[in-house]
Amino acid sequence: MKHINFLIVEDSPLDFIICKSILEKHYSFYANIIAVTSLGAAISEINRDDKVYNIVLLDLNIEDSRGIATLKVFSEKCSVPIIIYSAVSDKKLIDQAILHGADGYIIKGEDSPQIMIENINHALENSKFIAERKAGKLVG
Repeated sequence: MKHINFLIVEDSPLDFIICKSILEKHYSFYANIIAVTSLGAAISEINRDDKVYNIVLLDLNIEDSRGIATLKVFSEKCSVPIIIYSAVSDKKLIDQAILHGADGYIIKGEDSPQIMIENINHALENSKFIAERKAGKLVG
């Protein structure tokens, strides 16, 4: 298994620890996990020339951004899969997130670690297609 670079955008220390422990348990030595707490920091991190991320776990309500606007702004800057990691379980918001480019949606405290891993694996398996779609080469 190759190394997987995760960017976690989460401003709750407890939620970050939970997420990180799930990733480390499943991906063990193959996970390289970087965390940021704001949209501005996430955009800076994803645009680094010396670091390539494979997947982003994005909370919608963070220090400097709230709701679907967080995803809209971030997805414009990001060509890798984005999975929403949020405590909000509203069906309308989930549908909006998928419509605006999320490649999965995990509900904190409700979805099991297995659901999280399945979402991540699915996005990683389809990452080439996702990157092409986000670059505007494919319609979908």
